[in-house]
Amino acid sequence: MKKLIFFLGSLLFASSPLDIINSYRTNTGLNPLTENALLKCAATKHNEYMAKNKVYGHYEMLNTPYFIGKTPGDRAINCGYESRYIFENISKGQNSYKESIENLMSAIYHRINFLNFNIDEIGYAKNTQFFTYDMGNSYINTACQKEWNIRSGSYGICKEFNKIIPISYINQIKSKNPKLIFFPYANMKNVPTTFYNEHPDPLPDYDISGYPISIHLNPYYFKTLRIKSFEIYQNNKKIQNTRILTYKNDPNKKLSKTDAVLFPLTPLKPNTTYHIEAKILANNTPINLSWDFTTKTIKSNYLINDAKYQQFIIKPNKDYIIYLKPLSPNDTFNSIRVSYIGVSINKFKLKDNNHILVNLKGNGSFNIFAKDREIKLKVKE
Repeated sequence: MKKLIFFLGSLLFASSPLDIINSYRTNTGLNPLTENALLKCAATKHNEYMAKNKVYGHYEMLNTPYFIGKTPGDRAINCGYESRYIFENISKGQNSYKESIENLMSAIYHRINFLNFNIDEIGYAKNTQFFTYDMGNSYINTACQKEWNIRSGSYGICKEFNKIIPISYINQIKSKNPKLIFFPYANMKNVPTTFYNEHPDPLPDYDISGYPISIHLNPYYFKTLRIKSFEIYQNNKKIQNTRILTYKNDPNKKLSKTDAVLFPLTPLKPNTTYHIEAKILANNTPINLSWDFTTKTIKSNYLINDAKYQQFIIKPNKDYIIYLKPLSPNDTFNSIRVSYIGVSINKFKLKDNNHILVNLKGNGSFNIFAKDREIKLKVKE
């Protein structure tokens, strides 16, 4: 039931993966992305490789079926792209692009890829198992196609590994992007409440926590971000149980010196507005930030299970969401058992590791067993 994601680097009307990603980017102030057929080729072929070899990750092994390149950059080159400057996100276990992208945005290392200051094109693909997103920079790709008679610049990012290209091409996109962004963006709606896991895991001691809030400085303008304070409030009351990650204490050393993340260590509440206050130093310049966002609305009847044994009375033929509130940092649920008398099931699904969708018909009782918990539903008109 656990949904896996790996790192290498208003949605209501969004209709395509590109729309969804661009909605996130443009609402933070970043440039939108355009689709690139060569990057789509690289994404498609990597999905084929993972499916055929029953593996999952960013690297391919030479002399295995469907191999097209060891790294995302190699695969882009082998599809005809001229630049190795590629950022790749992959996910597994989701039912749609929307669900895949939303899960990747909850995973901080992947979020940084989608919100990169220096990309402007993307190729994406899915098959029955995997979703792959390859992102690049059109200015760098164009520069890699030209011949340059220069001695200083950047190298190692073109098809010809030793080709030197001007730094001005490297900086074209990020020089036009905002100096600072944060996510969730100001007044964002339908923000997820929960973060589960990522590989590598930024919270290895927690299987479940709240949705991460992040601040990112544009490296074109700033070299370092220092946190003086970074706080989350609900109803003017500060949430105390949080953890701040920067490059200094990131357990996986994936955050840069211009990133900072606030993790609420318990899941956020649905249909709730949260307020963020942050005081940072960008290089040595003080900046104060303040904004709000609102979490997802649960349209079904919402029942909170916060005890080892609990009973609820529900009506037949109605959708209910049962939230198995974590009683510890590792309190998640991958499987459940049921027994019932006098009722039949219209809908029953473990939606994620802590939410159950249930809709029952008849009049009787329905027992749910999850680890050491028992939830008894009495179904009555």
